[in-house]
Amino acid sequence: FFSQQMLKDMETIFRYSFESSLFPFPRLFWKLMNEKYQLELDAIKGADYFDGQCQNMINYKRDCQLNNPNYAITSMIDSMLTKELQGNDTALTDEEIIANVKTIYFAGSDTTSVVISWITYYFAIFPHFLLQAREEAKLILFKDTFLTRQQCIDEISKPDIVIQLIFCNACVKEIL
Repeated sequence: FFSQQMLKDMETIFRYSFESSLFPFPRLFWKLMNEKYQLELDAIKGADYFDGQCQNMINYKRDCQLNNPNYAITSMIDSMLTKELQGNDTALTDEEIIANVKTIYFAGSDTTSVVISWITYYFAIFPHFLLQAREEAKLILFKDTFLTRQQCIDEISKPDIVIQLIFCNACVKEIL
């Protein structure tokens, strides 16, 4: 999801939002300025691409839930789709799910930095929790062999590994 193209599109959408708030003239004037008009077109293209990627993810998650009885509900999209698959009247449409994903995706950069700041602060105050989180990570990530830094990063990005980090997940959820 965090490909170079997605990050570039996100930057374009942010820049467009920022510049459109600073340039309060009607959109007609944007068309007279090539740079601003191109920015608007790029932002629309980026938003459409993002919508398409979100829809692909929703379709994939829906297919996983329908075709795999042992599928574990582990993500926000999974939980949103569960209501639909149970026939619940309050189920969200795909457009509503995409809007939620956009909100979290674009706001996520602040959330991530805040969580990292607060968890660092609390680990500094309660070092025994830091040690417990490190021990858990060592047990899960370094089971039999020593991994390089890159291998460790690759391992930690796998959902089945993240689920096993129960104490670390509890720490992050407590901060949130």
